[in-house]
Amino acid sequence: MAWRSTDGTNEARSSRDPVLKLRLMMLGGDEILMNQACDTILRITQRDDPSKPGIWQPMKAHVCGRQVSVLKTPPYWLQHLKSYMFFYSAVKSIKNDLEAYESLLFPGPHAFLLVLEGVNGTGEEFFLLQALSEVFGKAVLQYCMVLFMHEVKRNDQAMHHCVKMCGKRYHILQDSDSSVETLFTKIATMTESKESAFFTQHLECFRKAKKHFQMKFDAERKENENTFKKLLSEKEETMNNLRKEMDNMKEQNAKSVTESQDALRMSRGKERELNEELATYKDRESELRRELDVSRGRESELKDDKEKLQRDVEQLKDDVKELERNLREAKITKDFLEARLKSECSIIQHEEELQDKENKLHERQKELDRRETLLEARERDMAKREVHPSGSDYEHHSSKDLAFPSLKEKE
Repeated sequence: MAWRSTDGTNEARSSRDPVLKLRLMMLGGDEILMNQACDTILRITQRDDPSKPGIWQPMKAHVCGRQVSVLKTPPYWLQHLKSYMFFYSAVKSIKNDLEAYESLLFPGPHAFLLVLEGVNGTGEEFFLLQALSEVFGKAVLQYCMVLFMHEVKRNDQAMHHCVKMCGKRYHILQDSDSSVETLFTKIATMTESKESAFFTQHLECFRKAKKHFQMKFDAERKENENTFKKLLSEKEETMNNLRKEMDNMKEQNAKSVTESQDALRMSRGKERELNEELATYKDRESELRRELDVSRGRESELKDDKEKLQRDVEQLKDDVKELERNLREAKITKDFLEARLKSECSIIQHEEELQDKENKLHERQKELDRRETLLEARERDMAKREVHPSGSDYEHHSSKDLAFPSLKEKE
């Protein structure tokens, strides 16, 4: 059963990792040829641990911008299939091994490569293709391709029985980057017109997993939307209350500042008047003192005037003291008014701080609006992906990308 996700996410390409993933399952009856094909595809020049026949050998390498995994099957399968009188019994004997090897390339191989030396062999390799068809269904042949290790004529290739079973798909593999890149291109072309970019038997599991995580994502999305709406409503209410409070404070502060300024102007005017009156009395005192000094020379003649002048001086002194007392009171009043003005300035400063808080709340509200806009855009994007799946974006997908698409969306 072949499967392709319909959520618009390419299994072969992660949103954070631009490297394409390619999983290949290699079949054949010649151990040396399959080793040569593996080394050529994975661009291995020398093996540290040469493989042995019959040992499972999943191999990985980064080739031509792709993360390539090649799983070589045991060559004895072909001999096993030929040894049975009834082909069905032979297939049944290796069915478990076939399914186990296929599962090693979860969620499924992008291609099954049948390795042949040329067209002049025994042709018995078609037993492997028939075994694949019996175990996985005829749909698996749509993901099969013949891999020739030596140059052959075009007509010979087209007439080869295995090539016909593979829908006339084949590739002559040469030890060069361009030849390997051409093979990858042919595999991509082979799968791009099909329902799935890779072969799998686990369609129902993928569908159930997708449905489960889609429901979970929808519930979380709805909960997040309600939370955002509640937060937005609370912030708007808080901002409205702050605006009202600031308007009242502005009105009260403006009135208080006006009254304080008027009182301060009146106090300053009274202070000027008292200072002028005090200066006048001081001048008068100086004048009287001069007159007193003059009158001392005429003490005998102006004794009576002296006594009178002394009384006048004493009266003036009392007046001066009264004026000084009034001046001190005026200074006290001035200090009180200046302290009150400073208090009013502090209130104005508090008002400016409230204004800064309001600006910060505005910025936070903009951030919430931006997140809500991103969330809506994300929903629209997901809706578009549900309606218009991308065919070419799904060539290669890791197991995690297929089983948990919604988790990737949340990240």
